[in-house]
Amino acid sequence: MNFSRIFAAATLPVLLLLTSLTVTIATSNQAHAKLEVCNETDLRRDVAIGYKKDGEWTSEGWWILEVGECKPVINEELKSTFYYYRAVNKGKEFDPGKYSFCTQTEVFTIVGDENCESRGFDKSFFRELKLAKGTLGFRLTLNNENVYDEGRPTAKVEPAPKPAPEPKTQPKPQPVIAAPGTHGEPFTITGIFRGCNSNSGPYLCEFETDGWLYAVIDDGRTPKSLMNELANLELNNNYQIEGDIVSFGDITAEVTVRRYSEVALSADQKLMNSLVGDWRSIDDPKSVMRFTSDFRKWDEYDGDFEGEGEVSFTKECDDASVLVSGETLIQINDANSPEDIYCYGIIDISNDSLVLMFLPRGNFLEYERYTVPN
Repeated sequence: MNFSRIFAAATLPVLLLLTSLTVTIATSNQAHAKLEVCNETDLRRDVAIGYKKDGEWTSEGWWILEVGECKPVINEELKSTFYYYRAVNKGKEFDPGKYSFCTQTEVFTIVGDENCESRGFDKSFFRELKLAKGTLGFRLTLNNENVYDEGRPTAKVEPAPKPAPEPKTQPKPQPVIAAPGTHGEPFTITGIFRGCNSNSGPYLCEFETDGWLYAVIDDGRTPKSLMNELANLELNNNYQIEGDIVSFGDITAEVTVRRYSEVALSADQKLMNSLVGDWRSIDDPKSVMRFTSDFRKWDEYDGDFEGEGEVSFTKECDDASVLVSGETLIQINDANSPEDIYCYGIIDISNDSLVLMFLPRGNFLEYERYTVPN
């Protein structure tokens, strides 16, 4: 049995880490009608770009640039003021920008910069390149000696000297971390990283634990460099975070972060983390199921408890009527009757939606992320 699409957080490739970048201004003989990227770092770079094309935000990649190599990424007159880029190589850190586009590991051209994960893509963060009015061609030089920060000047067409590299021995400036209790009650929790977004207001990053959402808001109280690092954490992985609780409501706490650390997880636990929470049936909103990080599933109907089960992941369901597909399945063993086995194929999973195939019948079950009222 082949499913139309398998999208599980535990099998997503880990995003490559960014590297330090700087821009060298194009000289007059370089300023022809195209956008060119040159790699003057000490490692190969995989480059992707984002820009507005025919009125739609579009992302394209990957161009592989060996050390010292230049390649055009747009072969026509530059018509926009703003372009965005991502240059990655595993093992080199760099604070990313706050502008997100859709990407994937293979060569891609993707129209639209929203709902990346629900469309089967990765959501990745890009840096902004702002060009002076009238710029028709530009050369962007990647250089790992200087940090490309938010205070950089607008790119100009006229020649400009290349900045002198900082000594390699000079330490990177460290963010100013407020003392515990500066912004509220200090806390330390281990939570599931749910990603960063600005869908409902200010830009924020969220961690979930025990039904609570800890929201780290980009308001200056958490250092900008830390916010940039949080944006590149692995979705549905566990992280320990320390900070201050600024305010809290019924299920959400607004917090600052001083530091974070990754908690090593198995592949099954990462997949389980992607399911953790409450899901409401699209076909019957009275039906709600809850997954917890200890591999348990609970079912409710119209607020009343219906049953519970133990969750496991398998390539071959213990129900002999389910054919082997080679894909990862969710198996539920009823807690009261362990011999009752239910298996589901994972068709689609994101932070907001879940689509399963009930086996062996083959019917689709659609769910949406649901916040159960206290």
